[in-house]
Amino acid sequence: MRNIIVRDASGASRVLKNKPFEYEAVLERTIAELPSIVPLETILDEPISHVTIGTQWPAGNGAVDIVLLGSDGLLTIIETKLARNPESRRQVIAQVLEYAAYLSELALFDVVRLAEEFFQHERCPTEFQGWSFDRALSVLLGDDGEGEGINELKGRIEQNLHEGRVRLVVAVDELGEQAQKIVTFLNSHSTFDIYLLQISEFMDGDGKSILVPALHGYAPKIGRSPQRVHWTWEMLNASWPTEAVERAHALTLHLADLSPDWQPEISLHPSWSTVRCLGRAVCGVTLFKRKPPELWFLLAETPEQTLPNDVVPRQTKSYLYLAGNLEALTRETLHALCRAALAQAGIDPSNP
Repeated sequence: MRNIIVRDASGASRVLKNKPFEYEAVLERTIAELPSIVPLETILDEPISHVTIGTQWPAGNGAVDIVLLGSDGLLTIIETKLARNPESRRQVIAQVLEYAAYLSELALFDVVRLAEEFFQHERCPTEFQGWSFDRALSVLLGDDGEGEGINELKGRIEQNLHEGRVRLVVAVDELGEQAQKIVTFLNSHSTFDIYLLQISEFMDGDGKSILVPALHGYAPKIGRSPQRVHWTWEMLNASWPTEAVERAHALTLHLADLSPDWQPEISLHPSWSTVRCLGRAVCGVTLFKRKPPELWFLLAETPEQTLPNDVVPRQTKSYLYLAGNLEALTRETLHALCRAALAQAGIDPSNP
């Protein structure tokens, strides 16, 4: 148990005693209301500000206590645990890693939707209630919080999401040596950052509350894997026949143009393209060395959809592939296949 000694100009001093948090919900609310309490500036070279964009975000069978968005475009996932909680710190670290795995699958569309739902919810701190996502970005950017700056920050958020880059924090009132060792090891050997945030509260005689935060677990990276390549059509053109890449490019754009309401996003990989609709990777184009490109749809079963005779379907356990004269596929047919893929993913495409 720590104390703070306050000494005034006359030399008189008084002791401020540590006040334990009564419930984890109190610690959670404190961080949500004061996102600046995460002192990243003590370990990073650049100042990073945060806004709270969510509490109790769904993640698998659980929910993330707090989600912050940083001015560097990274999501920060925070799980709170008090020392008297019987759950071991190892379990909590495993839990926050599990939550990160779920949230890393989100697209920008999902983050915007969840954040704006939070800004309208009663759990949202009064300061942030009624905000839009763009308003939150504007506050993060300060003087640069206008159209171009906001779009640039959205691009960084989207890139970090695609790369699975998140920042993880376990917020505690007291540190444990075992948890510190685990976190330091993970930081040394991983591509993500995970920290222990200790927050101590002290009460002054006039009823004021003094909060003292400290981050623990920082360690330099050892053997960090190289950054993921951001593939472009030009890079694919250098690896595949020009005709095949041009055809794949045209087909991908055609898929992305099926419905603007589905928030289509295109991403490229070494041998295929992906079109995400409403945050789900539902379709795209695959390149092959010895045959023309094929369309793919995330469909475990071939839907009852009439295909032209010169279009050949191939069904696997999770995907439907279409080969042959793909240009013969009508817009209505492709639209129906994408709708079926979205429905299989549990999304109502008519009510995004």
